[in-house]
Amino acid sequence: MTKVKIIPNGPVIIFGGLHGVGKSTYAKMISEKFKLDYVSTGTMFRKLASEKGLSLTELSQLASKDPSIDKVIDEMSKEKILEGNAVFDSLLAPFLAKDVESFKIYLFAPIEVRISRISNRDLKPNEQSWNETILREKLEIKRFKKYYGFDLNDTSFYNLLLDTSLFDVEGNIKILEAAVGVYLERRWKNWL
Repeated sequence: MTKVKIIPNGPVIIFGGLHGVGKSTYAKMISEKFKLDYVSTGTMFRKLASEKGLSLTELSQLASKDPSIDKVIDEMSKEKILEGNAVFDSLLAPFLAKDVESFKIYLFAPIEVRISRISNRDLKPNEQSWNETILREKLEIKRFKKYYGFDLNDTSFYNLLLDTSLFDVEGNIKILEAAVGVYLERRWKNWL
């Protein structure tokens, strides 16, 4: 028996993938292009870390022991998914929206490319970014499997997969704008 999809009040576009693949960059650009709200669970997580006076790695370690940290962010995300009219930049939103009409895009890139991007963004040495990112990702993969039964490496329910290392930002955004445009035209004609 096939489960009926929940239809939000407007389109939901979700960018998933590990750290440093360009989720924030492309989600922001797509939200601006199609006049949709931008939602970043990474920003929510960073804000929470800052409020608690913790690094991202420290908050990830704490979240591995305390599920309430993720639950706060999850509830805000679920509400926004059902409201619609949003572009998500999120590790977990693709899984939270598995039964919701949405366009899910998985971005990926080789680990060396991802670490270089993270180092440049955070103004940290490559080795430090490598160690922090690998630890965070191990903790997140384990945590999401434990709390939700989701494997962050499972791409089977995404609609589009894109290696962001193949092209520059302009090339990637052309592909993404075209794909999202077709999705909106086909699934959300009345919304456009």
